[in-house]
Amino acid sequence: MSAFAFSLTAPYANLVGLAGGLCAVPLAFIFPGWFHLALCPAQSVTSKALDWLMIAFGLVMAPVAVIAALVSWR
Repeated sequence: MSAFAFSLTAPYANLVGLAGGLCAVPLAFIFPGWFHLALCPAQSVTSKALDWLMIAFGLVMAPVAVIAALVSWR
């Protein structure tokens, strides 16, 4: 039974890494900044800059996370 459970961990680890790059990065970085820009249009320049910085960071890190998951695929 434990050998069967161990054999399932490798494919799921790859899938979790890919899903993290495709789903978790946008949820953590892109969407909050984007929604804050849309919901609070009258904000300071510093606040807008931080929102755009967060969005840019997410746009850079999402492909990096997906590529890292694909490179480490077993």
